Amino acid sequence: MSKSVVSIKVRKPCVFCGNNHKKPDKHCQHPTLKHLECMEKCMSFEECPQFDKYPINELRFIAYHYAKYKKAIPDNPYRTYGTKYNHAFGYDPIPLTLSKNRMVNALVDRWNVYETFRKTKASTCEETIDDCPICMEPFMLHKWCDHFARIAVHTQNNGCIITACKHRFCGKCWGHLLLNNVKEIGYENHVWNPRRCLNCPMCRQRVNFSPSIENRLTEFGQQLIDGTYRPWSGVADISGRIHN
Repeated sequence: MSKSVVSIKVRKPCVFCGNNHKKPDKHCQHPTLKHLECMEKCMSFEECPQFDKYPINELRFIAYHYAKYKKAIPDNPYRTYGTKYNHAFGYDPIPLTLSKNRMVNALVDRWNVYETFRKTKASTCEETIDDCPICMEPFMLHKWCDHFARIAVHTQNNGCIITACKHRFCGKCWGHLLLNNVKEIGYENHVWNPRRCLNCPMCRQRVNFSPSIENRLTEFGQQLIDGTYRPWSGVADISGRIHN
């Protein structure tokens, strides 16, 4: 009588924290490694970090998350990027099986590869490209982006709202308008229109709201003021279509 053989899969310790956990090693977020998230910019430091003073598991974490590309530094260490991005920015991960001395040398070499990256970053200047016409605070900036190794447009925390008449306002000011200046359309061509609208502060053109957000204008307004409504953190069309 044949006996069935039961195979037991032995889980290897995580190369970063040394523990056995169900998550893949690349998604390890062990508390002992959380402080290393501040090392995101270490490869763009003017002086080479003293890698030889780091434990081997921390060196592996930095190598895998912040030094696996030759031409850019990804902004999210736990995100998987596509083939086009990998090809464009030189995906070349450092083997995590290296000894500590070889790992230190590999990280120093990778830091030297980023010399052109650092020079380009140092020679660029950040500038504002638009101010909110109400509060006069900048809501869009030309800012260096390590993720794409170039100057990119960034919005402030409260976002940028573009009306149908193509005027722009910061999310905070638009939130106050939603709380205080929204009104019913009322009679239109002798027919009662229960929809609500808002007059653009710049040209007084009427801005109508789509039915999908009409019942939540007060909630949206407060969230825009607080900067807590994430879909509005990008550029949004006030007609109701939200673009990240």
